[in-house]
Amino acid sequence: ARPRLQVIGRAGVGVDNIDVAAARQAGVIVVNAPQAAGLAVAEHALGVMLSLARRIPQADSSMKRGEWRKYELEGTELAGKTLGLVGFGRIGRLIADRAAALGMRVGAHDPLIPDEAIRSGGAGRLPQPASPVERQDPGHPGPGCDPSNENGGAADQHRARGACR
Repeated sequence: ARPRLQVIGRAGVGVDNIDVAAARQAGVIVVNAPQAAGLAVAEHALGVMLSLARRIPQADSSMKRGEWRKYELEGTELAGKTLGLVGFGRIGRLIADRAAALGMRVGAHDPLIPDEAIRSGGAGRLPQPASPVERQDPGHPGPGCDPSNENGGAADQHRARGACR
């Protein structure tokens, strides 16, 4: 540690990227602010979802190649779609709030959060995915998933719990 260093501050959860033992030995205080990045993470997640739904990366690449593929890259709206969250802690709840504001239905699975807390957070309880393979990347829906279905209702919820995880 530098001779004048008194404090190491970390914005975010954990201090696993700091040699706490060496800092203590040098008389340096180590602190973190675990809630500092939560809103930024939630907003980033929604930004990525919007970008993928609207096919912005593909449109950007197309434009850089001098193409105008307006109708091929129309994308889809998030309103009326179902978002499944694996984890419903502080950041999961922030994401759920913002997704609901976009008109999305929200379901969540978190074995550590009681059903009532999930409901009061504006989400429905989702069953645990059987394997990590079922936890699909939102840009790559599972087989049989029809993301253009905007009818809602029980069939859409079943699809969200099945193929569209």
